[in-house]
Amino acid sequence: GYVTALADLLMSESVAGYKACNFETVRTQEIMDIVRNYIAANQGMNSRPARIVAAAALAKAFPCP
Repeated sequence: GYVTALADLLMSESVAGYKACNFETVRTQEIMDIVRNYIAANQGMNSRPARIVAAAALAKAFPCP
C-alpha cells in the first residue's frame, strides 16, 4: 500500500527532508506499526500530509548514520 511504497522510496531518496536507512529486512506489518504508533504519539502531526507523517515516523525509527 501507500506506506510501503513510501518506505521503498525512502531507501533511495529523501521525502520532505526525511531519510530512513537500514530497514530493508523489516516486515511490512512492522512498518505499519511504526507509523501507527508515531501518529498516536504525535497528534500534532495529524494535519500534515500523510507522506510527511509516514516519512518522519520511518526516519525516526531508522535513522541514517
